[in-house]
Amino acid sequence: MAKKGTNRRNSPAIPVAEKPNSATSSSVLNNMFKKIGVTTEEKLVSKLNVDEREKLSELTLKLQQLIDENETIKKTQDQSKFEIEERMEKLNTEENEYKEKLSSVNEKEKSLSSKESSVLTKLEQLAKKEKVLFEQEANAKAGFAIERQEALESLKEEYQKVEQKISSLDEQRRADELKMIEENARRQVLIKEEEKAHFSAIRESIENEKSILKKKQIQFDKKASENKLLSEQLKSKLESQDSWKQQVYEDCQKEFQSVKASLENELKNLDVYRKRDEQKIKDLTDRLQSYKELEREARIQELGSPVAVLERMDELEKELKDTRNKLKGRSEDDLEEELDYYKEKAEELEEELRELKQSYQEVKGRESKYKLSMLEKLELQKHKDLLEASNAALTHSIEAIRAQLDDLIEKQQSQETFKELTLMDRKHSEPVAAQPINSLKEFTEDLQHRIATSTDVELYYDLEVIRKFIAGLALSPLHVFQGISGTGKTSLVNAFAKAVGGQVTPVPVQAGWRDRDDLIGHYNAFEKRYYEKECLQAIYRAHTPSFSNRFNIVLLDEMNLSRPEQYFAEFLSAMEQNELERKVVLMDSSVVNPPKHFVEDRKVLLKPNTWFMGTANHDETTFEFADKTHDRAFTLDLEKQEKPLHWRAKASKHTVIDFNSVTDLFVKAQHTHQQLIQGILQKLLKSNFTMILEGQFDIGWGNRLESQALRFISVYKDCGGQAPDALEHMLITRVLRKGKVLGRYDISIEKLEELKAGYKELFKSINGDGTKGEKIIEAEVLRKKEGVY
Repeated sequence: MAKKGTNRRNSPAIPVAEKPNSATSSSVLNNMFKKIGVTTEEKLVSKLNVDEREKLSELTLKLQQLIDENETIKKTQDQSKFEIEERMEKLNTEENEYKEKLSSVNEKEKSLSSKESSVLTKLEQLAKKEKVLFEQEANAKAGFAIERQEALESLKEEYQKVEQKISSLDEQRRADELKMIEENARRQVLIKEEEKAHFSAIRESIENEKSILKKKQIQFDKKASENKLLSEQLKSKLESQDSWKQQVYEDCQKEFQSVKASLENELKNLDVYRKRDEQKIKDLTDRLQSYKELEREARIQELGSPVAVLERMDELEKELKDTRNKLKGRSEDDLEEELDYYKEKAEELEEELRELKQSYQEVKGRESKYKLSMLEKLELQKHKDLLEASNAALTHSIEAIRAQLDDLIEKQQSQETFKELTLMDRKHSEPVAAQPINSLKEFTEDLQHRIATSTDVELYYDLEVIRKFIAGLALSPLHVFQGISGTGKTSLVNAFAKAVGGQVTPVPVQAGWRDRDDLIGHYNAFEKRYYEKECLQAIYRAHTPSFSNRFNIVLLDEMNLSRPEQYFAEFLSAMEQNELERKVVLMDSSVVNPPKHFVEDRKVLLKPNTWFMGTANHDETTFEFADKTHDRAFTLDLEKQEKPLHWRAKASKHTVIDFNSVTDLFVKAQHTHQQLIQGILQKLLKSNFTMILEGQFDIGWGNRLESQALRFISVYKDCGGQAPDALEHMLITRVLRKGKVLGRYDISIEKLEELKAGYKELFKSINGDGTKGEKIIEAEVLRKKEGVY
């Protein structure tokens, strides 16, 4: 295009035939310039040749296209701006809607709170009605004593009236005795008939009143059940309303946040688009400015085209001519041959380069192999020299080491036969401050809250369970907790120890345990060292000053996986002894440097602040406890604990409880209730229940029962319980269990019925309930009748 323009510009003249075309083109150019807002002079345009005019027209067309594009971009920007404004308006409206929703939610909350207050008032009214109904029920249970008393008084009054009538009639009869003997006889007969009718009417009224009271009792039961259902429904509704309110609030928050985030993203994108469009507009304005500068330069120079453009075009044409003149002397074949030659040369050089690289890699690999082999040889030689030197040194000193080995082992082991126990003497030498207890009842109530807050999860145990647990501490140093998995057997032990600042040592019992070595460890005669297991360390820890005034518990987990009568036999025998004689023999002879709290340098004493508490499940993998274990242990069957609806644990400090103060209260309780408990035991021993057990079941009471009952029942009573309930627990765990009364083939239903009657008579004599034991015997009778055995 530049070449054509140059030839035409250098032509001598423009043909005449082309003048009309030039005129039309100039008019078109003028129209284009007018469209784009550029003023042109006809003289300046007339000086341009055809190619220059075509170029100028092309430039104007491009400029027009740019202007059109700029207008479309402006329109799109205006549209986007309008859309942004609309979206902002929508956002404002949605924000107002959300505010209205929040206000409505708040109003709903207020209405719910008002409803809740109304529900509470209704509940109070229901509670008052329930109280009235309870009073009526108590009155009904008492046999409607008040109504009966009133009815009797009314009957007495009527009877007195009747007597008065009879006396008046007798007087009249005496006055007219001679005259009206027959009439008096008739009157007496009539009076008797009237009395009979009157009394029958009174009886009918009493029967009617009884039937009315029965109907009222039925209505009362229905109302009580309806009230219970209403309270449960109200509770569920309140809970559902709270959850619904929370859910609505959370949904509104989530929706608001998501809409807000999406709109923020859209605003960011629109901001990016706006900046990009502003940059585009700026570029277009710069280009328009350059066109205006071109127009200004053309006006100043009074030429047909801008000077700079034409000069650059001339320079480029000259360079093109020079290169063509240089290439005119050479043919295209020569150039192609030269090009092919250079290509072949380049390929040969590339092939040579690849071969050199390959050979270089091979040489490099061989070099690394040689280096590795040399290094390996050097390392092997060094290793060989070191081995020879060390072998010589070892051969030289091995005899001396053998001679010294036995002496060193003997000296080292003889110094600390009981290494861990000796370490405890140094580690737990400082006493710990403890809080004394003044009342067992207060301690029981406080312990319920301490246990509940002792772990991260709130644990609830009924006061009845805690009373039995504390009384069991006084009964025996061996506790057995039974029940299905998940009833809180292990949790109760751990929570109690944590609540009173005590120490729990878990010992998982294994199925293959046979003797006490599996429990406490054994002595190695070669090493002259005793392998102290966790149980032995826990027993000894209770002697140290840091733990001597605290509760120490050895938790035997799944203790009936093996037979306790085998691995725990020595401890069962020791429990029968006095507290100062409960010794466990660890060694046959005394040792050098024994631990500080050993007895006779080879025995350990079972201190009163140490308890063995075992959990037990009953399935095909476990063993049943023998009578030897049952008779010496405190047994507690745990059931799933149902926490009352309005019960809340009180916050309390988990201080260390003074063990000695608790045992002092145990002794005090025994002295206080000794006569009461001896009276109960006398009634037990003389009861038909005991005679039936001895005669029909071959079960009798030993001396152990009296001492255990004195300790257990007295402490249970001081903890806030009743003495008959404590006796019933002992009878259930000692007698009414499998192997004693339950599950026996040689016991008939008649014997069980007699036992039940004797049991009921016993608890009636001591003012007790005894329903739990009766239910156990009834269940056994039912199993017999159904032929389970």
